[in-house]
Amino acid sequence: MSKVGLLGGALLLASGCRGGDAGQDNAQSAAVAEAQASVDVAMSRAAAALAAASAPRPRTAADERLALAAMPETYLKTSDVKSDEKAAINHYLQMTSVTVSNTSHFSVSDLRGTVTWASTSGVSVASSPFSLTGSILPGETKTFSTMAGTLLSPGAQGVAAQSSISFRRVAISN
Repeated sequence: MSKVGLLGGALLLASGCRGGDAGQDNAQSAAVAEAQASVDVAMSRAAAALAAASAPRPRTAADERLALAAMPETYLKTSDVKSDEKAAINHYLQMTSVTVSNTSHFSVSDLRGTVTWASTSGVSVASSPFSLTGSILPGETKTFSTMAGTLLSPGAQGVAAQSSISFRRVAISN
C-alpha cells in the first residue's frame, strides 16, 4: 500500500471514530461550554474586584491631616508676598509681608518655611528661612508681617525679580 493510501485510511479512521458517537461529542461540547461559562464568571468577578480595589476611596480627616503635615503647600496658599524695597537697592532680599490662606479643615500655627528668590528667568538667586507667629483657622486668610511682629525672615544677599514660598513645618490643631 502507498503512503497516500495509508494516510487516507488513517484520516477516515479518525473521522469515523470522531463522528461515530454523537452522544460523546455532545457531552464533550457541554463540558467545554460549562468550563467556558465558569471561566467567564471568574473573569467577571476578578474584573469587578480589580475595579473596586482601584477605585479612589473617599479622603478622610486623617488623610487630610497627614497630607497637611507632609506637604503643607497643598492646603496653605500664599499670595501678596512683599519685600523691603529699600533693602533691594543694596542687594539685600527680605520678605516683609505674606498672606496665607488655609484651605484645610484644621487650624495651623507655628508655620516655618523657606522663601526662595529667583531671577526673571526663574534661576534661584538666594533663599532664606522664615517663621510665622500666630494661627490660621480653617478657611481663613491672614496676612503676616515684620511690622506686626508675626513674620520673622532674616533675608539674603542677591538681586531677584520674584519669590516663591515653601512650607517646611506646621503645627496642626484640632
